[in-house]
Amino acid sequence: MQANRLPAARGWYWFVGGLRLWQRSPGIIGLAAMLTFVLSAILGSVPWLGSLLICLIGPCLDVFLLRVCHIVDLGRRPALRDFSSDLTSNLVSSARPRLIGLLVLGGVTFIGLMLSKLVMNLIGGDAMTQLAAASASLDAAVAASAPAASRAAAAQMSLAPNVLLALIFNLAGIFVLSIVMWIAPALTAFAGVPPVKSLVFSVVACWRNKAAFMVFGLSLACLSIPMSLLMMLGGMGQTLVVMVLFGVLMPACFASNYLSVTDIFGPLPLPSSLRNAN
Repeated sequence: MQANRLPAARGWYWFVGGLRLWQRSPGIIGLAAMLTFVLSAILGSVPWLGSLLICLIGPCLDVFLLRVCHIVDLGRRPALRDFSSDLTSNLVSSARPRLIGLLVLGGVTFIGLMLSKLVMNLIGGDAMTQLAAASASLDAAVAASAPAASRAAAAQMSLAPNVLLALIFNLAGIFVLSIVMWIAPALTAFAGVPPVKSLVFSVVACWRNKAAFMVFGLSLACLSIPMSLLMMLGGMGQTLVVMVLFGVLMPACFASNYLSVTDIFGPLPLPSSLRNAN
């Protein structure tokens, strides 16, 4: 399987193209994104097993969102039968290993996150526990509208060098894990690539197109400036930020992910319902 090498400008195309694809069917893509968010929140609330369940189901949700964007890109209005028939034919009958592969990818995500958290705690030591306690105190003080207690809790949250190093390491680990998992679910679900190979192909694809991904990341980062300014406006600004984040940016990012996958590895296979129709 060959990953296309694309110019840096394609990162801007993914960013703008994701917004345009979302505009073609904002209700459908937005609803699909919200369903995945709600399902993740429900699974995350399960005691003891929440994090594991989210990680296991995550690749399956990625594939679901890719299929939604694919059908919208084809100019069709997604119907329940498109997903049910596709799920039945691709993941249950002849390609059950693909479903197992997605679960394996979810397990890899969980292990990666746990290892990153473990190393972060080892580097940060007791200071991480103190930081978590200070953060909880700050949240409680803010909720109780106690300015003096808020200032005291904020003063306790000064970052020691080892804590700062631990947080940097954790962010780096999440960044690496996101690169590894960016394209892997699509390769396993749609091309039948085994999980280990799909992880390798995902890393290779991201490395070959690092300039495009950098442009895409910078495009998203630039949005943090107006979003931060809106947050400073107080309640109305924060409400607007939440609406834009969950109503526009999150669905558009899923659409951008679809564009990056198809740009690098070619178009996705047609859903089974469309193949049968043809």
